[in-house]
Amino acid sequence: MENKEELSKEIEALQLAELFAEIERLGIEDEKLDQLKAIFADNQLGEEVIEKLLEANIDWEWNHVGIIHQRSGNNEAAIKCYSNAIHINPNDFDYWYNLGNAYYSLQNHEKAIESYQKATEINPDFDAAWNNWGNVYDDLANHEKAIECYQKAIAINPDKGTIPYNLGNAYKSLQNHEKAIEYYQKAIEIIPDYDSAWNNLGSVYKDLQNYEKAIGCYQKAIDIKPEKYKAWYNLGVAYEHIQNYEKAIGSYQKATEINPAYHLAWNSLGSIYDDLQDYQKAVTFYQKAIEIEPDEADYWSNLGVSYMRRQDYEKSHFAYQKALEINPNDSFPLYNLACLFSLQKDKLQSLNYLQQAISLNPEWKEDAKADPDFEWLWEDVDFHKLIG
Repeated sequence: MENKEELSKEIEALQLAELFAEIERLGIEDEKLDQLKAIFADNQLGEEVIEKLLEANIDWEWNHVGIIHQRSGNNEAAIKCYSNAIHINPNDFDYWYNLGNAYYSLQNHEKAIESYQKATEINPDFDAAWNNWGNVYDDLANHEKAIECYQKAIAINPDKGTIPYNLGNAYKSLQNHEKAIEYYQKAIEIIPDYDSAWNNLGSVYKDLQNYEKAIGCYQKAIDIKPEKYKAWYNLGVAYEHIQNYEKAIGSYQKATEINPAYHLAWNSLGSIYDDLQDYQKAVTFYQKAIEIEPDEADYWSNLGVSYMRRQDYEKSHFAYQKALEINPNDSFPLYNLACLFSLQKDKLQSLNYLQQAISLNPEWKEDAKADPDFEWLWEDVDFHKLIG
């Protein structure tokens, strides 16, 4: 239990009117509400009131003060309150569940698991605790354990749409596409306007290269929630895969209109214009992505490629070097530096960078054999020694 001075500060931070309104909203029985109000009858917060509260040892009051703290974003204070409630009454599963939620909000996964486990031990049919326990495991990339928890939850409450959605996410992470589709569809059956389920279902179809179905799902997510910029982005990716560049560009642009800081969409716009050989536009969009996310090595590499195609070799070299500063073990900028120096007929530098790229990724050998950037070296003895 906290000492009186600490408790006084906590209670002073809460408006009594707000506390009573919240407790009434939560449906506390009149008798208990009257008991709480009697403690604060003089409406004066001070030593005497704190003494009464401590003497009363009302666990449910601690719990609801914790809820107020948590809803205001003060999870540390909420944890103290829930812990006090559990100290008084360790057999209430709601208190353990709320404690788990507060720990989960603070990304304290170990304590969250411990709390959810305790809640389910007290009440094995507590579907929300099983579900949230699964969420913790999913965050930890332990998707098999997550599925076990979600299956417990769905067996208890098969009509709650978020549970099959979470199962779909876990199976998607394991690349079990069939199961992922099954559970996303189940979530949509329960909640037809579940935009996130439609979006993620589309992503499974995209992974299966069924782009028409993916487009249909993404469009459904957008119909439900037009401001869902990630669905617009995903729609653009699907259109790009079927080489419908006009619609892909429109989708990416819509994503950036909704969220101008969404660097993935800016980068993808650059990629399309690079494919269309409009290198000036490609450079513009890659630069925009880099302004937002300057530590993304791929964006610098992409920028380097567009500069290289424009024969702006100095800027291309700078961009590739930036990519390597961020990720020295990235073979892509090394390979492109080899291309860059080959285009400038600098054999020594070109083969040096090509050797470094191949040492990190031997697959570059096959690329180099067919890459026109190295055409003048195809008959070179040193080049052949390097690529085998």
